[in-house]
Amino acid sequence: MFLTFSRKNMSQKLSMFLLVFGIIWGLMLLRYTFQYPRRQSSAELRGQILDLSKRYVKALAEENKNLMNGGSGASRQYLSVLIILVLVY
Repeated sequence: MFLTFSRKNMSQKLSMFLLVFGIIWGLMLLRYTFQYPRRQSSAELRGQILDLSKRYVKALAEENKNLMNGGSGASRQYLSVLIILVLVY
């Protein structure tokens, strides 16, 4: 037959493919590891969450001042943010 492949030949090709794929994957993993080495601690993240929540509450309060009727949706959002602040802190 014209297109006859032996099992040994296919096994060697598969082994080479997996080896090359593994090397490329490992190099990409190393590149990612060195490109983004720093992770934020939970204390820093908690501080960022608190800061953003306070800014959000201030924006909601300012929005409530601008509204004449003071709808219940804004106060419900304000309450949900306060609950998040209590849980995070």
